[in-house]
Amino acid sequence: MENESVLQKQIIKNENTDNQNIEVQRTEQRPTIIKEDTKETKCMKNQYPFFVVSAIVYAIFYTFCLYKNASGITAPFFIAGTFLYLFFGMKKMEISMKKTSIFYMVALMLLGFSLMLTDDTRIIVMNYIGILLLLLLFVFHQFYQDKDWGFGKYSAVTGDFLIEILAALGAPFSYAKYYAEKNKKEKENTIFRKNITYILIGIGICIPLFIVVLALLISADRIFGDYFIKLVRGIVIPENLFGTIFLSIFIFFLAFCSFAAIAKRTIKEEVVNKRTQEPLIAITFTSIMTVLYLLFCAIQIAGLFLGELSLPEGYTYAAYAREGFFQLLAVCIINLALVLACLAYFKEHIILRILLTLISLCTYIMVASSTYRMLLYIKVYQLTFLRIFVLWSLLVIAVLMGGIIISIYRKSFPVFRYAVVIITVFYIGFAYSHPDYFIARENIRAMYTEDNYKDMYYLTSLSADAAPIMVEYANNKNLVKSEEQMTSLNYFFEKIQKKTDKISIRSFNVSRFIAKNGVNQSLK
Repeated sequence: MENESVLQKQIIKNENTDNQNIEVQRTEQRPTIIKEDTKETKCMKNQYPFFVVSAIVYAIFYTFCLYKNASGITAPFFIAGTFLYLFFGMKKMEISMKKTSIFYMVALMLLGFSLMLTDDTRIIVMNYIGILLLLLLFVFHQFYQDKDWGFGKYSAVTGDFLIEILAALGAPFSYAKYYAEKNKKEKENTIFRKNITYILIGIGICIPLFIVVLALLISADRIFGDYFIKLVRGIVIPENLFGTIFLSIFIFFLAFCSFAAIAKRTIKEEVVNKRTQEPLIAITFTSIMTVLYLLFCAIQIAGLFLGELSLPEGYTYAAYAREGFFQLLAVCIINLALVLACLAYFKEHIILRILLTLISLCTYIMVASSTYRMLLYIKVYQLTFLRIFVLWSLLVIAVLMGGIIISIYRKSFPVFRYAVVIITVFYIGFAYSHPDYFIARENIRAMYTEDNYKDMYYLTSLSADAAPIMVEYANNKNLVKSEEQMTSLNYFFEKIQKKTDKISIRSFNVSRFIAKNGVNQSLK
């Protein structure tokens, strides 16, 4: 019995060993799939010196333009430099410029120019957000056939692209290794080493010569010396040296890795049809929402616009009209998302189309209600940046909803492109409008014509865009100004003087320059 047990164990052990050997053989026989480089990636590897040098130059140029200088005269040059960097890289990759990309180029340049025309931090921040989004759209449009892409596809592609950039952080080093190994032949390698040597010798000769000549020119012409100092002020001083180096390195990796990521072409161009959900689901919840909206809109028409409904006790009509605009704005945005989601994920159905149309029309009534309430509120409490921005948002929503209604009945309507054009055009108009200027003008006018505005504290918090109106107000002898108001005005003028005290050529800003001249004349 003992011998039989030992024999069985040995047989089982041999069977296990055979199974493991078979599995190892199967694993060894499996083909190793190596994804080939795209034409663009091969171009970057073969032309590595060009791409790495252009990324270095762009990083230095970016740092010069924007380091501690978000809204100076260099902002439009930064946009132009970004386009040049992209154009030369795409030319190397044999990617031609699309005619439809002109819209993105013009919009980006207009945003760049608007940066040097305003001192409003809120506008500046929104400008850079817009610049980043439009640059992404420009790059995707150039490298891919994005005609049929929508909101969902662009969102997914953007996420994938950011992940690919992170995955490409080692590209500057791996591509350098590839290029060096590719040029191992003695003749080519010698030429490459010689070229590098010649470049280094040229730089070595230039540095001392440049310093000597620069010193002579500065001593020869005081005006040139002053302009040169103003040009480099804020960049080369020791306390900013670490910041400039760090920013340059960061932008180098961002620029090079962005090209490396987009060159891989890992993003799939085709759009998967996601309109597979049963329309009955959408019909159910949209019909309930439609009934709610119709009831709400009926009350708006009767109570707010016609004034035929009785109000609760102790509740004035003015109070009723002036509240709720932010909530209505939120509902309008929800309606936009709701209609777009139904169009993206649910199958077509005539009843669903009718319900979505009713929701869209109700949204127009909500936009009108919110706008009317906001205008009544402004009439009593005057303008602020947020109130102007709400009115702008309501106008944009109204125009966007028109395109969405068209897309309900016309499947081929490019609703995403329509939205990009509308938002971009309307925002550029908003960015150039200088809201702070109009806020100061209207609020000061209300201070003396309607006697219902006393908030000098808010006026003094405005940007330099409001300075011309504030100076005009301070210099107008016909307007009686209290001691408190004069204190507030002086505080505003001192703030402007401090902000504009060290304007250099690099940081020149039209709005701050006008404000500086006006304040200096006012204080004389």
